[in-house]
Amino acid sequence: MKKTIGILLLVVGVLILIFLNNFIEPRSFEDMPTTEYNIRMSINAARYLIMACILSFFGIKLILKDL
Repeated sequence: MKKTIGILLLVVGVLILIFLNNFIEPRSFEDMPTTEYNIRMSINAARYLIMACILSFFGIKLILKDL
């Protein structure tokens, strides 16, 4: 069971990295300055990158726990 959860976490982490370009653009209906847009985009990219790394780490940890 732990191995299955580990594989699932690893797959979710990889999928986040694959579809990262669709997640990082800030959603806004008004014009914003370029610097604010870049800051929001950087924060979103960092957030999803950290999330993918954490999920991948715990996925690998659960997979290797049974070995």
